[in-house]
Amino acid sequence: MLFGSPNVFAIEAELLEVYGKWKYGRLRFWIGGNMIGDWDDTSDLATSARWGRTFLMSSDRRTRIDLDNISPDDVYELLYGRFVEPVNSQSIKAWPGAWDRDPYIIDEVGESALRDRFAVLVVRKSDGIDRIIVNYFDEERLSETLAPPGICDHVIETYCTWVEKQK
Repeated sequence: MLFGSPNVFAIEAELLEVYGKWKYGRLRFWIGGNMIGDWDDTSDLATSARWGRTFLMSSDRRTRIDLDNISPDDVYELLYGRFVEPVNSQSIKAWPGAWDRDPYIIDEVGESALRDRFAVLVVRKSDGIDRIIVNYFDEERLSETLAPPGICDHVIETYCTWVEKQK
């Protein structure tokens, strides 16, 4: 199943097996026409949908007008990068305080199929447009895609509802 538009933001999922409360399947994101995720890495779609619901419950806190004119690199560092460092890093960062990740971080929705190789965050501008910022760990680069108002939440809502109905 494909939820959304691959050229802007979409979640692609395939249910493989239901085993008790677990719903195993394949999962990947499409952001700005780029495939994000490992289709061969089996994920628990039920856990993925729970992370999606956490993200959606925090939607009202996603708007950050103070970040409207900040570069994607700076937004990433503020909302994600200062809290996380590569496993093979030679340095140890001081923990900068509370991390309010629920409104912004969506790579957990992608489970290990995404979070092992990508960091994905969404921050809403004052005009309602969502900035989707992807850090490609293997390539050490960031990309930014702008999504029309409501698209990210709608795609995640539709995906979560589909997962929850699978038996």
